[in-house]
Amino acid sequence: MSGNYPIHPDLYELRNMMEPLLTMDPELIRLMTNQFRREWNNNVSDEEIIITKRNILSHDGVPLELQIMKPRQLDTQSAPCLIYYHGGGFMFPMSKFQFRIVREYIKGASCVAICVDYRLAPDACFPAPLEDCYRTLEWTCQNAADIGIDPCRIVIGGDSAGGLFTAAVSLMARERNGPEAIGQMLVYPTTDARLQSPSMIKYTDTPVWNAPLTKWCWSLYLKNGTQELPDYASPLEAASLAGLPEAYVEIAEFDCLRDDGLLYAQALEQAGVPTRLVDTKQTTHAFDYAREETFMKSLLIKESLIKRIHFLIQIFKAD
Repeated sequence: MSGNYPIHPDLYELRNMMEPLLTMDPELIRLMTNQFRREWNNNVSDEEIIITKRNILSHDGVPLELQIMKPRQLDTQSAPCLIYYHGGGFMFPMSKFQFRIVREYIKGASCVAICVDYRLAPDACFPAPLEDCYRTLEWTCQNAADIGIDPCRIVIGGDSAGGLFTAAVSLMARERNGPEAIGQMLVYPTTDARLQSPSMIKYTDTPVWNAPLTKWCWSLYLKNGTQELPDYASPLEAASLAGLPEAYVEIAEFDCLRDDGLLYAQALEQAGVPTRLVDTKQTTHAFDYAREETFMKSLLIKESLIKRIHFLIQIFKAD
């Protein structure tokens, strides 16, 4: 079981919901993976949101599926766009919890969201999943008119491993002279493959997520090493973060990845990148993956969502 930490009462339920991850039981994890895959497939249009599924090819010719999410009331002639890279330890498909959160973003910020079903570890390791994420940014900019978005108002973002992809895609776009996002939004991200931060050493038994699980997931993602792209594998080790998009970085109090986000935000600021750091209290990793009833009622979760949406609104209006 997880250690005894003074987390917010709204988050107690997460202890049991995420226990299969903490035990690293292969059969339970397989069941979770299958469930998340069903949730990806079952994300369809409803009275509020229009879902369009598109197939594209990765840089090396592998089929990838995108989901384009649009509020029904949104004028999509030149709407702003959030490209969202989901978390999941590099090995899980996007879940209903993340779709629910993205729905709040697009309704609150009046934008389109694009999510990619990138390749997953251990079958696909670095850099394939990351290249899938970068390809999604390229494809989005190339097809902006068809989608109905403004290519000059694209933000990239993600939670956990998706935060890593956000940071790395920002570096790739800068160094490849590729399409540029105007903002990056990282929520309790991982950014450092060295796994030696104080929070990584301290939080070995936290609820929802912990250091041993993080190290295991990284070992799957980097099973073939960092190859010739160490900065993209571990963005916090990049020689320079100068010139990257304006950033929102949110961290959780009782999270082994806390310092990954904190140090990345500090490094961005030192590089001259406008950065907003949000340090949530009494929180765990993935604290917004609560049951529907809790998600709708929790002021703790609502306050974080409002801050993220406010960042998106500010960035979209700035351009």
